[in-house]
Amino acid sequence: AWRRWCTQILSALSYLHAWEPPLIHGTLTCDTIFIQHNGLIKIGSVWHRMFANGQGKDTTALDIFAFGICALEVRS
Repeated sequence: AWRRWCTQILSALSYLHAWEPPLIHGTLTCDTIFIQHNGLIKIGSVWHRMFANGQGKDTTALDIFAFGICALEVRS
């Protein structure tokens, strides 16, 4: 189950990062990842970033790092 959840989260991040300019979640934590009763993953708190000023120093690496921290928290 853990591997399937990680794959779904990475797929969602890949979709967001493929936009031009990339959409960066910026606040990915275990509190913004929701597991539905059927096993599907939903990532919350994404759309407010679409309206943020894009001049910040956030990069897609921020989301990948945050994902790694979440994966470690869930696994332990």
